[in-house]
Order: sequence, then C-alpha cells, then structure tokens
Amino acid sequence: MAPDAKLKNNLLPWLLQQDNPAVRFLALRDLLDRPTNDPEAEQARATIMEYPPVRSILDRLSVPGYWGQSDDEHVRRHVVWVLLLAELGVVPGDPLVRRACEFTLETMQRSDGAFPSRHPDYGGVRPCTQGLVTEALLWLTSDCDPRLGRAVEFAASMAYECVYNGGLPCAWGVVKLLRSMAAVPACQRSPNVLAAIQRGMSFLSMYDLARADFPYAEAVSLEWFRFGFPRGYQSDVLETLETFAWLGWSPNPRFEAAVDLVCGKRRADGRWYSEFVSPLARDLGVDREGAPSKWITLRALCVLKWWASSRLPDEG
Repeated sequence: MAPDAKLKNNLLPWLLQQDNPAVRFLALRDLLDRPTNDPEAEQARATIMEYPPVRSILDRLSVPGYWGQSDDEHVRRHVVWVLLLAELGVVPGDPLVRRACEFTLETMQRSDGAFPSRHPDYGGVRPCTQGLVTEALLWLTSDCDPRLGRAVEFAASMAYECVYNGGLPCAWGVVKLLRSMAAVPACQRSPNVLAAIQRGMSFLSMYDLARADFPYAEAVSLEWFRFGFPRGYQSDVLETLETFAWLGWSPNPRFEAAVDLVCGKRRADGRWYSEFVSPLARDLGVDREGAPSKWITLRALCVLKWWASSRLPDEG
C-alpha cells in the first residue's frame, strides 16, 4: 500500500499555514524532508514560542511564586505543562523552558533515574509515566545531562507489567517507553537501550494493532481506536505506528490492518479528525474534538510515508 501522493500534495498547503507553526515546522521537516537549518523550518520553529497554546503555558510558568511550590498537586500539574511543551515542539534552550525542565528533575526524579508518580491514587513508578517524562525532557533539553541518561537507562530496564492492568503487561506503557528511547539520537543509544527497543518492538509485534488484542485485565480499551493529540498516558493505533516510524522499524505484515485502519479514518475532505482531546489541551486550544485536526492529519501522513518507503518495490 502506498500513500496517495496527490492527497499529500492537496493537504500540504493546509498543514503549512502560519496559524499552527508547530505543525508547519514538522510538516516541513518530516513530510518535505527539509533540514532543521532550512530558513523556512527555522522561522517556523522560532514562531512556536509565540503560538497561543505555548504562550499560555509559559505565562502560567511566569506567575509570581510559581517556583516556590513543590506539593504533589503542583508538581503533577507542572509535569503536564512540560509534556505539552514538548509535544508542541518548543525550542530547547529557552531560559523558561530550561527552568521548567530543571524543576521537573529536582522535584520528581529519584537518584536511580526513575520518575515516581505523585498522584494520590496512581503511585509508584509506572512505564507510561517514566516514558512520558523522559521523552519530554529529552526533546526539551539541548545539553547532555547525566540525569537524563539515568532516566533513559531506567526506562530501558523496566518490566511491562502494571498494577493498573491487573499485573499484566501494559501496551500503553510499552509505547511510551519506546518513544522515550526513540528520542535518544541513534548514535547515543547504549547496548541496554538497543536491547530494550528490540524487546519492546518484539512485544508489540506479537499482537494485531488493529484489534489491540494485548493482555488486559477487564476489556480492550476503546482509546486504542480513538485518534487524539496529545495522548498523555494513553496511546492509540496511530501513535503506536508513529513510534515504529520514529525508530525506523521495518513494517511487519501484522501492521497492515493497522495501517488500513488509519486510512479508513480519513474523511471525505481528505483530512483526519480529532476523536479525543484532553480537557487541558482543549482549554489551551491545542485541538478540537470532532473537527479536522492538523495534528492527526500530519501524523497519519507521516505514518503512510514511512509505510510506503519501507515496502519492497514489487509490493506497490
């Protein structure tokens, strides 16, 4: 299956509009293969800092007294801001972003690299939390920091079992751990990280992503089939395929039904629509549930590009 080049060309003008500089930057880089030092890409990325959802988060971080709080509720909310800043592609090195990362490390990380949850009901070190926080800090930190190295190694060593899935392996957690390791430049991945990537990909490849027949305690979560951005601790079929693409993993024939599922969600106007937006992301104006989504459309086109480029010539 090859992506429709005409479809991509029809959607590019929409994705490259100035109203969403984060999507514009990623479309230039990931769909048009522009280098990050390309003038248009540089301009788009610089503008992300003034993108209204980003500006709104940075304004919250600038409230007097913000950095003097360290109670659990404040730290949990702060981590959400950090995760959103990473998802929205803010520029590493910005002083306020650097301070936000440092605050996260100081208030949340253990000496062994773990990020224990500070939620009153969902405590402990969970694969999803470890993967999410590690990935976000890697995207937002331009300097080499040994604390992040410890976070990555801890993520690489984690088992997949989760108490909130009845002690069974949690596929959401596996995806989040893999995304954290995908954020490590390939030339910097340790033997443990490479082994963990292989282990995680092998685990996911055992199952049919289109059915999400992973181990579960009660029932398959319908969230696997609702495309949304950002996903938080949950995951879906599209994000899982995107993670494979990030890692350069060759398509497994078992993934074809999942790619068909992605294609099947394309609407008559050629765009993909948002099926899930978290309340915080919705309030910030990141995306709108039930409406055409530049984020979902971008990710779907990137997945289809990866799928096509990795197929053998005679497979069409």
